[in-house]
Amino acid sequence: MEIGDRLKEAREAKGLSLDDVQQETKIQKRYLQAIETGNFSIMPGKFYTRAFIRQYAEAVGLDPDEVMEEHKGELPSSGDEEYVQYSRAERQREQQSDKTSVFASAFPKLIVGALLIGVVVLIAFFVINGTGNGDANETNEAETSDGGEPISINESDEEEAEEATAEGQEDESKNENEEKKAEKAEDEAASDQEKSDEESEQTDKEDTPSEEEKSAEEESKPEIKLVQQGSENAPTHTFEVTGVNDELKVEIQSANTYLNVENLDGKSFYADAFPKQGESDTKTFDLSGEKGVYLNVGRTVDTTIKINGVELQYPVKPADKPHQKFEIKVKESSQ
Repeated sequence: MEIGDRLKEAREAKGLSLDDVQQETKIQKRYLQAIETGNFSIMPGKFYTRAFIRQYAEAVGLDPDEVMEEHKGELPSSGDEEYVQYSRAERQREQQSDKTSVFASAFPKLIVGALLIGVVVLIAFFVINGTGNGDANETNEAETSDGGEPISINESDEEEAEEATAEGQEDESKNENEEKKAEKAEDEAASDQEKSDEESEQTDKEDTPSEEEKSAEEESKPEIKLVQQGSENAPTHTFEVTGVNDELKVEIQSANTYLNVENLDGKSFYADAFPKQGESDTKTFDLSGEKGVYLNVGRTVDTTIKINGVELQYPVKPADKPHQKFEIKVKESSQ
């Protein structure tokens, strides 16, 4: 007897219809029919074929491990599929690059500029002092001979002395102008540094949220609490969420999984492989006003679930149990 016939026989023996099994397992009826007829080609994948058969066996009272072992020759192998353990948080961390602030990159240039200005000022100082000493020595030498005798100065010598004095005064004026320019450049550099510090401080203040904003943000985040962990007989994990303020948004991010999303009354919002070809790997379901949400996730290994922006922590490690179900109930906050 083939596995599909065996499951169908067990279902009929328990007096269950395909609709009953669909309600119990949350697997679409067309997939259940495909299992019974052995038409595995329409299944969303090898992994889901094996997972759906296990759920079917559990629903009709058969031992899934025994069924899988006895009919392993009929089942597609899942050895070719690899788990894609790649969460959104890891991608964001890989893509994130180091940033250098504007002030940090400009600071070494300001230091070098200040040092150059200092060197110019020192050179100007020594040039001025050296010119003054040279003029004094030349004057003394002109007034005395080697023996200390006064030397007469004719008109030509006086003209040359006057020209030398004028040139010295002109050089001194140039040095003073250069010194003033250096001081002005130094003052401008200090002013630019002060402005940069003020702008950096202002930017830090703007980027840093106030205590009131932090408090409001923390209060607006919902709290997700595990009420009952699922077991073999009752595999669904039950959570309670508070602080949603009538807004319930469920965000699913996955590379490849089977996904079923329903409200607590059984109304289906999604039941298929996710993401479909050409779709984004992230989808948000707006369930505002609902009392809760039921999630059936075929592969939690590479799937992230967020309730109003807060990530749901899996009660069982995805590597230990990839296929998990969740019932998340909205609990009103006590005033």
